[in-house]
Amino acid sequence: MSGWLKDMVTSSALMGALLWIIHPELYAAGIQALTTLASHPELVKEGDELAAILQVWSSPYSSYSIISNRESIGH
Repeated sequence: MSGWLKDMVTSSALMGALLWIIHPELYAAGIQALTTLASHPELVKEGDELAAILQVWSSPYSSYSIISNRESIGH
């Protein structure tokens, strides 16, 4: 598992706490989605890997985007 994921546990938890305060419904939806994936890892192609990642995932968000040097690729 990536070291950056373990390094981001505290920051991710803080972002989740802020989301819980600002938009509790969105927080609940994110947690519900992650709970469903944790309960049914067979829903995704690499369920074993997902199960390992969810052991340390501490955010209600399902992904992150990284912008480097204030530029991002088109999406």
